[in-house]
Amino acid sequence: MVENHVIYFLPMASPDGFANRVRYVNGKDPNRVFPWPGNPNAKPIDCIESWMKFFDAHNFIGSMDIHAYGKLAMYPWGYTTEAPQTSDAKEMNELVQFMAQENNYEAGQISTTIYVAQGNSADYFYWKKKTRAIAVELTESKIPDPKRIPAVVNEAREMIWRFIEHF
Repeated sequence: MVENHVIYFLPMASPDGFANRVRYVNGKDPNRVFPWPGNPNAKPIDCIESWMKFFDAHNFIGSMDIHAYGKLAMYPWGYTTEAPQTSDAKEMNELVQFMAQENNYEAGQISTTIYVAQGNSADYFYWKKKTRAIAVELTESKIPDPKRIPAVVNEAREMIWRFIEHF
């Protein structure tokens, strides 16, 4: 599987924010500054602009943005409760349902599963190249006890494999 796919890992959107233990960069949430169909001219912060340039330089067919908290597997749109194109929505819904099955995660469209989230990465990646862009919220704690991290990784393992196998 790994030998037949090119897989990139971008471990975090804002390394400086992570090192300084702050979520916001220049007062902005990196998770909400991507351009999106309702605001195509949104100006991203530098770390997100770099991420967008990396995305634009490659031909990604899938992306998974992993966050901590909620036990959710979701697909676009987040900026509106309207669904993507019917065939795309069907495929992505089937994918997140399959991914969530192993751990009994809730699965569905971002805006109807968690909340309306404008400026998220999944919407941007899907909007720009029809990438199968998935957002995952792991575990039950935003900051799990360090002793629990192996269990969180194990919990995510099958979902990630199922995502990769989809392609």
